[in-house]
Amino acid sequence: MGVIRNPCEWLVSKWAFIADQTSDVGHPKWEKDRPSVHTESELKDSPEDIQKFRDFVRDFHGNSTLGEQSLLFAASYLQGDKADYILTDARGAHMTPHMVELKMEPRDYSPEDSAILQQELELFDPKDVNCWVRNE
Repeated sequence: MGVIRNPCEWLVSKWAFIADQTSDVGHPKWEKDRPSVHTESELKDSPEDIQKFRDFVRDFHGNSTLGEQSLLFAASYLQGDKADYILTDARGAHMTPHMVELKMEPRDYSPEDSAILQQELELFDPKDVNCWVRNE
């Protein structure tokens, strides 16, 4: 069974979750030197909040050609030497999707590694998964 989620909905959800933390450094992936994500309005829809979301997306992805959902998908479904090498932690263990989400961001991958994962993702056959479930 495979689970898939709309990356745009996921990114808004992630930003809103981080914005609701008590401090920017309260989230493990948000260090002091990054743009503030704390919102100005309760519904997170003020012009300032919209700009903070745009800044978050730019900073979160950096120059990567892959989004975090692509990385999570790769960690879940890609098999093979190239993907395993890129998705391996410092101890040499394959990173689970949860580990990727906690420890890595798209901006953390080199352009070369991003290109290799992109090629591997293009070769993935969705028919290899018997049942896809959409997650919100």
